[in-house]
Amino acid sequence: MTEADILKTLSQIQDPDLHRDIVSLGFIKNLKISGGAVSFEINLTTPACPVKEEMEAQAKSLVSKMPGVKSVEVKMTAQVRNHQSPHLGNHRKYELSPLLSLRRTRRYFRDRRG
Repeated sequence: MTEADILKTLSQIQDPDLHRDIVSLGFIKNLKISGGAVSFEINLTTPACPVKEEMEAQAKSLVSKMPGVKSVEVKMTAQVRNHQSPHLGNHRKYELSPLLSLRRTRRYFRDRRG
């Protein structure tokens, strides 16, 4: 099992808003392989992604089914634009919290309705 194998497997996961896979979007960060242990971050565009739990479960399930994988650790993070302080750079990294992103949630449910 190589990093390329794991990324190929993770590319099956699609972002429902952006309609692209999470690998080509650059969401996979800090991929590490140690023996049969695999760990990585899924770095989303908002801390309140309405499908973050589904993405995490899907990533764990897909990678754990790969030959040679004994354990999978997925850390969910988000890269959020900081529009209020130019001194802090363009982005801040946050651990996911239960806050709702109303705009993305509305778009998610609007797209589901058709």
